[in-house]
Amino acid sequence: TTTPDETAATVNVVMSEVVGAGELSQETLIILNQGTGPSLHNWKLTGSSLGNFVFPDIFLFSGGSIRGHTVVGQNTPSDLYLGQGEAAWSPGTDISLVNENGKEISNYSVP
Repeated sequence: TTTPDETAATVNVVMSEVVGAGELSQETLIILNQGTGPSLHNWKLTGSSLGNFVFPDIFLFSGGSIRGHTVVGQNTPSDLYLGQGEAAWSPGTDISLVNENGKEISNYSVP
């Protein structure tokens, strides 16, 4: 078991960009892991007017990435689908990635 301090020292997960912000069919949030690989189970994306997105039981390998698509689709290890009928990340939105303990790991302001 790791303590929160150990986790903070090794986890370096960042949101790098939102592709197609405000356009439902294209909107995709890119999340990169630049540190040790964490489980994202019960992590959350917050900041959307559509509500929070809670991650399923998925592992983000060191050096890996996940694409979060706003539209409906079938989740894979590298692509998660939020299942929304409207865009979630319009320009000016502040998105937070929060771990299972409620600690903010990364934030991103959509340009």
